Amino acid sequence: MHKNPNANIRESGSSRNTFQKIYSGALPVVLASLLMAAFACGGKDDEETPETVMDAGQEVAADASETGDSGIIENNDAGIVEEDAGNDHDAGIVEEDAGDSGIEDTDSGIPGDCPPGFTGDSCDECLPGYYGEECKKCECNKYNICHDGIGHDGSCECVTGYTGTKCGECVDGYHWEEIIEKCVPNGYVGIPAGQFTWTHHTRQHAVGDIVSLDTFNLKKTPVTLGEFKACVAAGACKAENYQNSTNYICNATRDTGNGTYDNHPMNCLKWYGAKEYCEWVGGRLPAEDEWEYAATHNGTEHLVTAYPWGDDEPDETRANFKNKVGATTAVGRYSPAGDSPLGLVDMAGNVYEWTSTLPYNSTADHPPYQRKGGAFYSGADQIVISGGDALAADSSEYSAGVRCVK
Repeated sequence: MHKNPNANIRESGSSRNTFQKIYSGALPVVLASLLMAAFACGGKDDEETPETVMDAGQEVAADASETGDSGIIENNDAGIVEEDAGNDHDAGIVEEDAGDSGIEDTDSGIPGDCPPGFTGDSCDECLPGYYGEECKKCECNKYNICHDGIGHDGSCECVTGYTGTKCGECVDGYHWEEIIEKCVPNGYVGIPAGQFTWTHHTRQHAVGDIVSLDTFNLKKTPVTLGEFKACVAAGACKAENYQNSTNYICNATRDTGNGTYDNHPMNCLKWYGAKEYCEWVGGRLPAEDEWEYAATHNGTEHLVTAYPWGDDEPDETRANFKNKVGATTAVGRYSPAGDSPLGLVDMAGNVYEWTSTLPYNSTADHPPYQRKGGAFYSGADQIVISGGDALAADSSEYSAGVRCVK
């Protein structure tokens, strides 16, 4: 008990002096003690009878009540403990209200308190992926949409490529890719999400940058003339964005309608035409970093090699390059020797492939876009994975082709 320097304690005999120093809140106990002490000290000149002690106690209590000078630490003077211990708000005592004390209420909706599948302050909501009044777990394929939540039936809404009662099957035109565990459009290869280190300086990345990519699907081959003709027939691909009737190497010009070049890559294609086609099939142009990442990915990691097949120099069994043929060749002619680890075809040579990447800032009406892979006339040093060039978007140069992402 701290002593209040402002307390005015009366000196009236040892018993009274002792009593005045006792906290008045313990008065019954003090009185009992003093009565016993008084009887034990019988025969002394200053002996106090029980009645005297009681009178003294009442007097001190009355004085303490009137003056506040009871020897107790008062919060007005000491700022520590309020005299009125019965008022817990004034005394600074921690209230029993769990909301004020920080004690966790067992009915507060803490996730661990809710039954499996439930959440919310009163455990009256379903976690994502759970449905109905009992919050049962949805059984949809993990890549699809479950009608979850209270009041819903947990039915599955299949996204593009999936079917079945639980969206666990691929629709016609799609196949299952084990590497990414997804349904992938036929003619496309699933590329796993991951990271790789950038090896050359560009507008987007500096040497040594760590590039992170999500899963995507890249077309297995360049878009062929036959595939592109379907877009033209549908009115989605405009002749102004691909045709160059003055150049005999353009496959659309060489086409006589007998299908001779239908399996050759579409070339003489402006960037606008490439974009039109990819959007028509429900896809888009790849970014430069996506293209490079896919070119040497083996399903587990991105390999740092010069060419899709590794570091061995290209030859006539692996790529159409260095004008050895003098024009395009049918896609897949150099498979499997020239393929990437995941089976991508013609990623080196044959035709350059447009990307969505601007290699540098440009104020031109038709800015240049990055192309990758090299062409049938490119040298060995130009068909490396990290190579490429930039071409104005409105150019229909005879080496320009495309490969789409979905």
